[in-house]
Amino acid sequence: MLIKAGILVFTIGSDAHRLEQLGDNLNEALALLAEFGLQNYVFINRKASLQ
Repeated sequence: MLIKAGILVFTIGSDAHRLEQLGDNLNEALALLAEFGLQNYVFINRKASLQ
């Protein structure tokens, strides 16, 4: 639905509640983006770059 609406900038992140969970499932999220031909954008100091 978002892609059809023209939204093509996506970011993923970790919603860990414990330190040992940090980064869990990030590879799966990146793979899901790739399935749709999308890439993860990383924002540093309000500037976007592709991961």
